[in-house]
Amino acid sequence: MKKESWWMKDNHNYERRDDDSRNSTLRVVRLETGEVKVGIYNWDNGEYAEVGFPEYYVGGGRSPKVRKALENLAQAIEEDNKEHPIEKWLDVGHKQFLHNQLILNNQRRKREKL
Repeated sequence: MKKESWWMKDNHNYERRDDDSRNSTLRVVRLETGEVKVGIYNWDNGEYAEVGFPEYYVGGGRSPKVRKALENLAQAIEEDNKEHPIEKWLDVGHKQFLHNQLILNNQRRKREKL
């Protein structure tokens, strides 16, 4: 699936709404630190949960196959969004929520490095 020339962009959200209810969104992002995160946002109750897989040089590296699978998932999301788009659903509030999540994650990482 993964093309050799394809690589995840830093701080770019690869997102796809679920096909059934469209009440949840799957999100994969690669932070500038190299950490790859995957999360799910539930539109019904506003909850968001994510897990991260950092690269080995920043304390991770124990899940290289998972990271590779998440990179492939991000590529699949991008391709599906181009080939089989779901209606435009990113409203201003959701974009702001995701932006705030990135800022909070970056601030937390900076504190952890101190």
